[in-house]
Amino acid sequence: MNDKKTKKLAIAAFVAAAVFTGAGYYVQSTIDSQDSTSSVSAEQDGKYQLGKHYLKLDKTYPEYKGKVVEYMNYLCVHCNSVAPKVKSFDEGKGVVEVLHIGSPGNNFLEKLFFAIEDMGRGDVHTLIQENAVNGKLANEDQFISFVVSQNIKKEDLLSKMESKSVSEKIKKANAMAFESGISGTPSFIIDGQYVLNIGEISSWDMAFDVMEEIYNKEMK
Repeated sequence: MNDKKTKKLAIAAFVAAAVFTGAGYYVQSTIDSQDSTSSVSAEQDGKYQLGKHYLKLDKTYPEYKGKVVEYMNYLCVHCNSVAPKVKSFDEGKGVVEVLHIGSPGNNFLEKLFFAIEDMGRGDVHTLIQENAVNGKLANEDQFISFVVSQNIKKEDLLSKMESKSVSEKIKKANAMAFESGISGTPSFIIDGQYVLNIGEISSWDMAFDVMEEIYNKEMK
């Protein structure tokens, strides 16, 4: 990695860490969620620029080529509020893949997320998040009880949470987040090679416009 490129990504990661602040289980994004036109807009030709609005990662992820990876957390209020935009962006594309990231030293929610994924019940993620951000799920027992209420056997869930498969998925998700300089949720890795430059993105509308352009140029 050359020094100039290293410095550029390091600055981007620092900016992301500064912007991605808030209370919660994991650091949350504070990008303006209002539906307004950003003062930091595209260039005159209407195109967003690589190196300005989005950055190429030094390490790319071929397994996510053609995908948009969203990092979220069940307790992230911003993840919950941006969910309709994610759904709208993915409509007709089917490219969004969701991963969960937690806080160092406490991976309970990650275990829960990936166990549910392994059990083929990803349909309950939104319900869990909605209840969690509204304060209805305040501890591990309440999370487990809620998931069990969605027709998932408790013993199967607990066993899956401690499985090798789930452990490996957590390690992989965390490693990719660290390598990509991700410091908050929600965050996105686009086409296995790009991240948004948060310092140049002033609203979620703009963020999804940038991702839409990358999709149209490189992922169709």
